[in-house]
Amino acid sequence: MALEPAHAAAASLRALLLRIGALYRFPAPTRWSPAPVAVPERRGTIDHRYTFGDLTRTLPLLILFARESASVEQISRCVPGADRDTIRHVFYMFKAFGILRSFRRSRGIAYAFDSQHSLADQLHAVLADLDEAMPQWRALAEEDARAPRTRGRENRTGRLSPKRWKW
Repeated sequence: MALEPAHAAAASLRALLLRIGALYRFPAPTRWSPAPVAVPERRGTIDHRYTFGDLTRTLPLLILFARESASVEQISRCVPGADRDTIRHVFYMFKAFGILRSFRRSRGIAYAFDSQHSLADQLHAVLADLDEAMPQWRALAEEDARAPRTRGRENRTGRLSPKRWKW
């Protein structure tokens, strides 16, 4: 496996992968050729949204990095095309690995990075490089944080009875 040297987070991704390999004690890879193979140059552009395999994994982590802590609803307003359940399950996955921690807020459960995790420094370096490469997502997260929120709808269902001022 070779990392793309033109990727904005190539150095920090390499450090993250080496740290993961050291923590989990993977066996040394076998070399198929005795001489190192030259990596060909990239001809197209790199889509950094697919750094962690899918944009529904990379963008929620990047927006959470920009906001420092956020709920699933706040993240879902910023990630186009992703619903709340998808983002919730991505956060459950990273929480199961111990990378994220959750806590109660007044309007639900919020998530933040666990700074005590052994991969926290390397993951923050990767996300900082991605944040520098894609500043539009930080701007979107900050704009969403400043936007006023209105109550979505009335919780009571049904029709108001005639000649009554209460439900």
